Amino acid sequence: MQAFYFAVWFLVAAVTACDAQPYSLRGIMLGITLDEFRATSYPDQKKGEEVRVICTGDKEQRRALTGTDESLTVFGLNAKLGIRRCNFFRKLEGTVSFDFELLPLNVANVIAFQLYEFAPAIHNRNQYRLFRISIRTRSENWDQIFDAYRERFGFPTSIDHSVIQTRLGATFENTVADWKGTNSSIRLIKRFERIDSLRIYYALDSLIDDLKARGEAIEGRPSSKL
Repeated sequence: MQAFYFAVWFLVAAVTACDAQPYSLRGIMLGITLDEFRATSYPDQKKGEEVRVICTGDKEQRRALTGTDESLTVFGLNAKLGIRRCNFFRKLEGTVSFDFELLPLNVANVIAFQLYEFAPAIHNRNQYRLFRISIRTRSENWDQIFDAYRERFGFPTSIDHSVIQTRLGATFENTVADWKGTNSSIRLIKRFERIDSLRIYYALDSLIDDLKARGEAIEGRPSSKL
């Protein structure tokens, strides 16, 4: 009987410990340090391909080709908060303007573009930790991506359906699905800013809250400017 209770306790403890782990994307876990990220291999790296991590402030940044949404440049309050953006790049040969090109990522067997964001840790401001991963792909991939996330993480903690309207009056259905962990979350948005743009966000909630509090300490609460 004692062996049975021990087995049950061990199973519950294992499930609890698993749930306490932050979410990860292709083996890259929220909360890892910037140094750990730099040492991480690009998940879709091909044999013989030269890949490197480039971040905000690196000397290679000005020679790195990115999309607008994946820019490594940080402005305004984000710069004051010390946020750094990073990504995987491959070396280009024979180009004049750029030396490095942003690499896409296979997410649920869909080609997507990602961005990794780091901020000073709560208990050590000299150490940067991964607090957000942003993924961009096309809205037409929604069914495949949503089904993959539901299979991996179970049914969403919450799901919201709405209708959005373009400036020309056309209407489209939109869906926002959220998964909530102990200290991290995932959000899927079928249509974000554009009707054909799907977004996925991984967030380390404690560091997001810390950044919000630090931002308000610098600029004040938004309501104070009304």
